[in-house]
Amino acid sequence: QIRKRLVEQIVSPVRWVECMKALITRRAACFVEVGPGSVLRGLMRKIEPGVRTLSAGRLEEIEKLPSELKGIS
Repeated sequence: QIRKRLVEQIVSPVRWVECMKALITRRAACFVEVGPGSVLRGLMRKIEPGVRTLSAGRLEEIEKLPSELKGIS
């Protein structure tokens, strides 16, 4: 069963756009990309340009997150 699931993970399509649109439909207020780079933030801007996105790839960005996220509901 594990081998079958691992193969499925490798060969199955990624459903990123579908998942992000579902979260937007459910009124997600903000998306945070954790880790280096900003590829996912760029993809999100193409999916829904007005949605709020933040990065948390560097220590300074991670330290700012609590204040950036304060008041988001």
